[in-house]
Amino acid sequence: MAADDLVAHAIVTLAQARQWIYGADADATGDDDVLIKRAINAVTQRIEDYLNRHVITRGTFLTEYMDGNGGRDYYVDNPPILDLDSIWLEDIVTLDSTDCADTDEVRFDDPDGSSADRGRVQLIRYRIPRGYADNAYFKYKGGWYLKDNTSGAAGANQTPEVPRTIFMACMVEVKRLYKMRERQNLNISSKSLGVTGESINYLKDADLTDEVRFKLDEYRREKVCG
Repeated sequence: MAADDLVAHAIVTLAQARQWIYGADADATGDDDVLIKRAINAVTQRIEDYLNRHVITRGTFLTEYMDGNGGRDYYVDNPPILDLDSIWLEDIVTLDSTDCADTDEVRFDDPDGSSADRGRVQLIRYRIPRGYADNAYFKYKGGWYLKDNTSGAAGANQTPEVPRTIFMACMVEVKRLYKMRERQNLNISSKSLGVTGESINYLKDADLTDEVRFKLDEYRREKVCG
């Protein structure tokens, strides 16, 4: 990837960001596409760091190790689960992709269903063994696809799409980051008026606004198994 290219897992496309920033003038050839792409890449990373998870699917299998506690359920770090490849339970069993597709062995939340964001894998016949660290793993594909994407990029027009809350949070932050060069007050975190005058707090370069963090909170992940 060239230095100024969009990362493959960018939450929004360049066309979507241009439309949000420029409106009716979005189709015009712009000299600022490189800056917009840099903003998209930066905001994508900030959002993923805040959520503690991938947002757009990487399209490859992820292997998550866990410390077993004797339960039947595991909640993956990067839901929704798009495909489940294998499960390894130390000294008990290794379930391959055929086993994982057998609902008498394993069930997982439908990626297009109402519970998809939980990312739960449920073992039917086995329990995750109690023991020391990393005595079980789950190998799966997870994450969302790009929203309303007709650009021909990977994942175009596939479901489940990234939730609108995350999509719009990215758009808002990309525009703010892009516009910061024009208006300093877009980087203000808070203002207060005291006896000595007005106090202004500015966001750090790597910050998301409080409003955006609040909206993203429902998608933050904490690793849970039970």
